[in-house]
Amino acid sequence: MRETVEARRNRDGTLRRCMTPSGPGWMLPQGVDVTWTPCHFGGRRPWLLCPCCQRRALWVYPIRGRLLCRRCAGLAYQVQQVPKLCRLQLAQERIRRRLGGTGEPCESFPEKPPRMHWRTYLRLRERHDELQAAEWEDFARQIDRLTASVHALARRR
Repeated sequence: MRETVEARRNRDGTLRRCMTPSGPGWMLPQGVDVTWTPCHFGGRRPWLLCPCCQRRALWVYPIRGRLLCRRCAGLAYQVQQVPKLCRLQLAQERIRRRLGGTGEPCESFPEKPPRMHWRTYLRLRERHDELQAAEWEDFARQIDRLTASVHALARRR
């Protein structure tokens, strides 16, 4: 889908970003108001106002013929749709990669990289161990649940 974006001024002087997506389901152009906030080190940051809820958003998405923010559209981040066990494994992999490893779970834990503070390395190692323990707890919980299901099926027969 292609979008035509242009900035226009409202009567009160505020900026309005008009987006005209072209594609099936789009009949009328829909404008998105822009608001600005000051940045800590000077300058200003533009925000789009969701036409539905009027919240500030960096992105609005064309959903069912309307432009909506992530919350109004009911969109979730990809990691929110992944099971807990996979999230724990991904977090461990990220730590191992940050330390210079390949991220593979069967490899030994990477050594401290040069120029990394020991305090940082030990904190990451401790976090990795916590995630690993949580992974094993979740895995054990899943095994217990499966075992209970198998026993329940066996009792029915």
